[in-house]
Amino acid sequence: MSRKCPSKFINILDCWLSKTYTSVKWGNCLSSLVLLPNGIRQGSILGPILFSVYTDDLLQQLHNTSLGCHINYINFNALMYADDLLLLSISLADLQKMINVCASEFKILDMHINVSKSSCIRIGKRYDCKVSNIYVGKHTLPWGKQIRYLGINVLAGKNLHYDFHLTKAKYFGALNSLLGKIGTSSNIQVALSLTAAKCFPILTYGLEAITISKSQLSNMCFVYNAIFVKLFSTFDKLIIEQCQYHTGVLPFQYRLDQMRINFLFSLSDSLSSPANVLFMLLGNHELEILCVKYKIKSDSTHSNRTYRIWTAFGDTIKLKP
Repeated sequence: MSRKCPSKFINILDCWLSKTYTSVKWGNCLSSLVLLPNGIRQGSILGPILFSVYTDDLLQQLHNTSLGCHINYINFNALMYADDLLLLSISLADLQKMINVCASEFKILDMHINVSKSSCIRIGKRYDCKVSNIYVGKHTLPWGKQIRYLGINVLAGKNLHYDFHLTKAKYFGALNSLLGKIGTSSNIQVALSLTAAKCFPILTYGLEAITISKSQLSNMCFVYNAIFVKLFSTFDKLIIEQCQYHTGVLPFQYRLDQMRINFLFSLSDSLSSPANVLFMLLGNHELEILCVKYKIKSDSTHSNRTYRIWTAFGDTIKLKP
């Protein structure tokens, strides 16, 4: 109602969602109907929107406290995607207060914090110092060496670092499963198309939003090239690049730059989003460097960016003997 939603629409939702039932199917038999008094329909198009509205009060409460991290005098103490909530704080006292706000608001929303799937890490010079416990009610949140948020493993340490061991393991698992089905002697274009659709996204997931070290980039390139090593029976980087160029597959570093450029352009267009503030502070300069590198104009389209990156890759291939 505070969002000026028509009362008739609210009544429709109330009537509809209060009459949601389910049943269990076993063979050809169906159980009697069971009423679902809360929750949203799984797979519902409207579901994510309703859930966002439902949990928005929590984010507003956290924002109004002015606790936690601030960037350029703007509060960035909570990040939420679906039901995964990440709290950011520069002090233990603020973190505990934000946990208390979450617990109190969740109680009103008839939700709870899953303590078994929650943990804390510290990033900074004193990351390994012994500190006080953080509590959710009577339960203690463990201090760990890493947390997994939206598929990315974030490590505790002096600086922000990531671990991709699980990501690489999943990539090799998917790749070996694929090649086990079609074999390495099958049509190369079919194998690469299936790899691009089923395996590459596993390896590159989320990388456009973070910065990885040079050693991690080199290692990711090696893992990425595994399919070409298997299909073309070579470890020579020059031969692999030639194979990538003539089969229409961008090398890892070019693919990552493409993802990064598209991601930063998307942030630059999100003028009403808090993420745009971070882009103006931290990402704008990086986008300018990438655009100069590939001769991309600020008003370029997605297809034009792809063309410029492929052109740059092609030029390097022509220059190499």
